[in-house]
Amino acid sequence: MTPQTATGQLQDLAYINSEKAATHETATILDFVTRWLERHDYHHAVSSLQLLRDLKGQQKRDDGITPAILHELSQACYTIALSDSGYALPDTEALLCLNFTHDLGEEYNLGREDMLAHWRKDPALAGLATHPGWQENLSTQFSRMAKKMNNVSLFPLAGNPAKTDHEQYFQAMLADPVTAMAKFLDRIHNMATMIGVKSIDKQREYLLETVTLRDILFQAAQIWPAYQPTLLTMNKIVTAQILFTNRYLDIVDPANKRPLPFQALPRLRRMNPLPAGLDPLQITQARALNKIAWAEAYRKPTALAP
Repeated sequence: MTPQTATGQLQDLAYINSEKAATHETATILDFVTRWLERHDYHHAVSSLQLLRDLKGQQKRDDGITPAILHELSQACYTIALSDSGYALPDTEALLCLNFTHDLGEEYNLGREDMLAHWRKDPALAGLATHPGWQENLSTQFSRMAKKMNNVSLFPLAGNPAKTDHEQYFQAMLADPVTAMAKFLDRIHNMATMIGVKSIDKQREYLLETVTLRDILFQAAQIWPAYQPTLLTMNKIVTAQILFTNRYLDIVDPANKRPLPFQALPRLRRMNPLPAGLDPLQITQARALNKIAWAEAYRKPTALAP
């Protein structure tokens, strides 16, 4: 094990201080997460991570640079940060399994039975003692993460079945605290990484959708008071991302007639104990400031006074 990962704590990755560094160190992050799972005897999570690796391989994200698997690894690090910080989680291993597999239904048309078959065929899980029905429940939680299968919406919008009714989909997350948390961690990372990838219109559309999703957080906190501190922490992160991104779009959107001044961007604080390069708030802010800097660099110079 390298010196940076000697203690097995997230602080070992503190040298990853930017999103670019995280992209470069994805293999190290993968190794850290794998060893963390092994130390906690999270065998199903290890198996789920291996399936993810087998399917995604060397794929890249939309920017063509970032390893696709960093999306899931980042969410796993969020879960590890919450766990190591003492936040109450309903089932840490199940949550990690969903961190790794939440997109496999939509991207690879894997259903509940497919996941059950994968776990049952994994020799590392043979004879493993688990609570009765735990594996079946986990496969059901996995199946709730998909909003469409074979490009067909599982939650069709009334009057337009080709589109998804996102409110209905988000409400389905409330069936279980694990699926609710997994969905929010996924949204946090997607919000952090959409600047510079999605168009302004798509970002505004995603923001409105996220406001709807955030409302589900308040419902979840009422339904499961034992996990209220965890859910409200997620709410603070999502709310900061919504406010910050909205102000960023007001600045860079050419259709906006009265953009906010640069100084109006809110100050965001790191979420400990995540390394800065994986902190969703830092990533959101850094991407926005970089885009604004480039916009300023290309701005036409003010005409000189005679």
